[in-house]
Amino acid sequence: MRRLATLLIIAAAAMLLLAPVGSPATTENKICAPLTGHAWHAGGKTGKKYSWEVIGRAFTCGSAKHWVLKFVGTRLHGSAVQVPLRGGPAGYHCFGTRDDKNYAYGGLCFQGTRAFPKNGFSWSSA
Repeated sequence: MRRLATLLIIAAAAMLLLAPVGSPATTENKICAPLTGHAWHAGGKTGKKYSWEVIGRAFTCGSAKHWVLKFVGTRLHGSAVQVPLRGGPAGYHCFGTRDDKNYAYGGLCFQGTRAFPKNGFSWSSA
C-alpha cells in the first residue's frame, strides 16, 4: 500500500510534467514540510508522518494542510483501491488509498483531470 501511495505522488508529479508546453508557470507547486497526523499502519510498519505537496495556484502548503489532516483521519469504505473521499474542497475530485486499518494514508484532491490537474494536493505516508 505504501508503494501505491508513492506511485500516486509520482503520478501527480508526472501529470504536471506532461502539461502542454504553452501552459503558464505556476508559483505554488511545491513539496511541503512533512506533517504529523493520524497513525497509519501498512506493510507491517506504523507511523504518523506524512509527505505531501500542492499542485497549481489554488493552494499553499498552509491552506492545504487542513484538508490533508482531515483526510488522513478518514476511515475508507468499499473495496476499490482508490476510494472517493467526500467532504473535500468544492469542485475537487478526492481519492484515498487505505492502510491496513482502512484509513486514508495516501491520496490526492485535484481540479481538472488526472492527466492534467489544474490545482490540488496529494499526500502519502512518510
